[in-house]
Amino acid sequence: MTDTKTTDTRTLGFIGLGVMGEPICRNLVRKSGKRVVAFDLSAEPLQRLRADGAEVAASVADVIKQSDVLFLCLPSAGTCARCSKATAF
Repeated sequence: MTDTKTTDTRTLGFIGLGVMGEPICRNLVRKSGKRVVAFDLSAEPLQRLRADGAEVAASVADVIKQSDVLFLCLPSAGTCARCSKATAF
């Protein structure tokens, strides 16, 4: 029996493109074979990742709405909490 949850994943979302997040996201873009949608408050990593093939989202909510699987690489639990409160789940 095939696990359809694994095989049906089409879009990966990534929020937080700092020192760790940007290279992790880049690896997903290059090696996963999936669509990757990214967001960060800083424009520079988004520009670099767009050049590698990532799609840039307009907001945290936009990433969440488009993603089948979501990765967060944020600096603190408080930032994660604020991120989750920025959207209506």
